Amino acid sequence: DARDGIVRVEFQPAIYGGLTKQISVRAILPDGDALYLLDGNSGAVVRAELTSRGYQVDASFRCGPTPRVGKLVDVVLLPMGNSLNAVLLGVDTDGNLLYCRVGESALEAVLPSPNGNWGGPQALDFYAGNLYLLDPHPRANAVWVYPGQDASFRGLPVFFFDNEIPVLETAVDMARTPDDLFLLHADGHLTRCTVGRGEAETRCADPAPLRDDRPEGAAEPAFAGAHFAAIQYVSPPDPALYLLDDARQAVYLFSLQLRFLRQYRSLYPLEGSAPTAFAVDNLSRRLFLALGNEVYYTVLP
Repeated sequence: DARDGIVRVEFQPAIYGGLTKQISVRAILPDGDALYLLDGNSGAVVRAELTSRGYQVDASFRCGPTPRVGKLVDVVLLPMGNSLNAVLLGVDTDGNLLYCRVGESALEAVLPSPNGNWGGPQALDFYAGNLYLLDPHPRANAVWVYPGQDASFRGLPVFFFDNEIPVLETAVDMARTPDDLFLLHADGHLTRCTVGRGEAETRCADPAPLRDDRPEGAAEPAFAGAHFAAIQYVSPPDPALYLLDDARQAVYLFSLQLRFLRQYRSLYPLEGSAPTAFAVDNLSRRLFLALGNEVYYTVLP
């Protein structure tokens, strides 16, 4: 473990009473004492709240397909105190938005399409008040940036790239950092696009090498035996990138320069399918890991 940079952590079940077998968690969003889980099967979001017995499902929370909004493919947390009183925002494959609220009905909206139609939105990210949308379909091959105003995105978006436009057909997830946009592909490799400043253009490296300083390590597009399936940027005071390895029930920690720091693995084998989602809450130092309908958490050392 020491040679491979493995830190063993003890996970425990997160959801008191568990989730139904029909659920397969696709995304996890920790928000203080609340936990939001996107079900990849129904396209709806489950809310759970921390109690003395663990996280308990909030049966009154409604955030999912409506007559106008289809299955949600991704969700992002919104800043507290926004005028819509929404805790999170979801999008379907047609660019329809759903603002989900605690104790109130969800609000529907339509995201302005940059070219009249969508290829197929795949992932969202929210950074510095702006909404980033990944549309990897070949007819779009785009990341669109919607300037935000109090969690509303009514104007036309800006195309993220300049002259260097990577092929996004296999992109499945993304993470915006202060200097870069990282795009994760289905085969587990990363594209790194460094944001241009002033007169400089945004430049992309595909694949982006991952630096491995372990014995016999090297800068490679992907780690041997690992398959990265999701990515998350964690903001200061300890800015970093986390990547989910769904081949090994592991979560890897990298610096923003893509240098491997360590990986977290369970002390004991976890029950459930292959990992389907993860999240790191930097404030509470909690790491969440979902394996289908089984959700676990631990406190990082």
